[in-house]
Amino acid sequence: MSPWNPSKFKNIEGVLDDAKSVGYAGISYDVEYISPESVWRIGMCDAWNSHFQKVKAAGLMVHVTNAWTSMWTTAGTCNAFCDEVMQCILKSDHVDIISPQIYCNGPAWAGSCDYLNTPKPIPTQLSGSKITWDMYIAAANPKTKIMPVLTRTCSSSGSIYSNLYTACQTVPSPYKTFLTNINDFATYFCKKYGDRYCSDGFYWYPYFTA
Repeated sequence: MSPWNPSKFKNIEGVLDDAKSVGYAGISYDVEYISPESVWRIGMCDAWNSHFQKVKAAGLMVHVTNAWTSMWTTAGTCNAFCDEVMQCILKSDHVDIISPQIYCNGPAWAGSCDYLNTPKPIPTQLSGSKITWDMYIAAANPKTKIMPVLTRTCSSSGSIYSNLYTACQTVPSPYKTFLTNINDFATYFCKKYGDRYCSDGFYWYPYFTA
């Protein structure tokens, strides 16, 4: 995954008309890695907002997803600049949907969910972030929908692309069903950190287990 930098904006802006003409409804930005502050120089926030505004002007939606409450730098760590970028995106008037990737407890990475307890701890690499779950939701623009990414455990060791639908119809023991996970998420996470996390819906991330 290559880090975000200003040149990526120009690449995307060059294909906006084509994207619209072939039927795309919007652009989804996976903002998990960011180039260092020295690459952006001054005007970082203006650059993001100007780009998002151009995407909206082209008639496309803007969706952003990020890791936990912030992101990483190219050095593999989180710092104050990461949080500055995250705050900018959260407050933007031009983001339609934002999706924090909320991983959870379990015997495997992003595996078994148990949202009745504390979500999977933020990894050491992201420990430099100062944005807490309640701060994340408080900083978000009131017009932006918040649709978290939750984990759905699927019973398969095959290709994620060839058998996604079939694999995710059955839940291997002892994993909870996705519906149970969502109910637990609403019961615990949204009550603890803010009901807005549950008000607009969810995306799901398939985790495959044999």
